[in-house]
Amino acid sequence: MANSTKRGGKKGGAKAPALRGRPSKYTKEIGDEICDLIAQGYSLRRVRETLPSCPDLKTVFAWFRTQPEFLQQYTRAKEDAADLLVDQMLHLADTVDDMNPNAVNKARLQVDTRKWIAMKLKPKKYGDRVDLTTDGKEMPAPILNIFAKIGQNDTTKEIDKPIIEGEVSENAGDIQKGNIMDDING
Repeated sequence: MANSTKRGGKKGGAKAPALRGRPSKYTKEIGDEICDLIAQGYSLRRVRETLPSCPDLKTVFAWFRTQPEFLQQYTRAKEDAADLLVDQMLHLADTVDDMNPNAVNKARLQVDTRKWIAMKLKPKKYGDRVDLTTDGKEMPAPILNIFAKIGQNDTTKEIDKPIIEGEVSENAGDIQKGNIMDDING
């Protein structure tokens, strides 16, 4: 039986080509490979095309729900990718041919797209900051803590003293001596 066929019907002892498997079972090794590429800026679709061991997207999304450690690792990898995007923005802005309007417009689009994605991936670092101040001044601490103080009081009893001391002027950002609760209650 010198001419017997081996795996896959191939003659002469040649190995069958490795099948591109789509494992449905999560392993830490597969999770590490996926997250390493995500941290390098790859999208999940590109990871799937690049990495033979990557399952289909439906399976990866299922792993997010069933594998908390994988979801945490993926989240950290996406945050790392945001830092990479910012580095790419600097490179694009620094290397554009400013004499070519088409190149400038293309670079602007590339930078804006990366900026938007970085803001979504890492909002605390790259997102727009919402100013919760008045005229650039910090809000007084008593106003910020009003709900915490209300929650500490027994709601069946009347509040003996005002929650916040101060008076609201026409400019709501200014607090003057007085009693806000008196102003509110009339």
